[in-house]
Amino acid sequence: MSFSHKAFAFSSESFAEELAPLLSQSLASRSTSLLEAFIERHISACSCPYDGEPLGPEWRELLEMGTTQELADFALTKYYEPTEDFGLGEAWGQVEATLLAPQRAALLGTALGPPDNLFDPGLQGRGAAPGREARSCAALDGLPLAIERWRGADPGGASSHALAQRLLDA
Repeated sequence: MSFSHKAFAFSSESFAEELAPLLSQSLASRSTSLLEAFIERHISACSCPYDGEPLGPEWRELLEMGTTQELADFALTKYYEPTEDFGLGEAWGQVEATLLAPQRAALLGTALGPPDNLFDPGLQGRGAAPGREARSCAALDGLPLAIERWRGADPGGASSHALAQRLLDA
């Protein structure tokens, strides 16, 4: 399975206040009830993580497995727009090799949950919310250079700067 890097403008503060505590508790207990209640309470602000369509009263029919991981994916959409991915996609594998550890951490986010059941968004492996590293300009300063070096283009290209800036602004 190849890893496809995804990145979204994300409402970190609201997530930390509203969902993160419930998500941690749900992952620890492996119970879906808190997440189901959260989605029901915020259904008008949540969407399907697979296609970005708004959730309706029959949203449970969209579930493939019904696990805490999958319900967390649905609840998490309150804080980002699933159709507005500006990540590195399939290029991640090649770009990752050129990154320093702080850049890698900034692009992968922060792990959440108990060690034996960390939240794994989209079952792709790693964090859902930007970590402290992503908030640091120093961590992402060299990102445009790393991406351009991977692309074989001149450093300082507008697209890589836009990605770094959007990650910092999210």
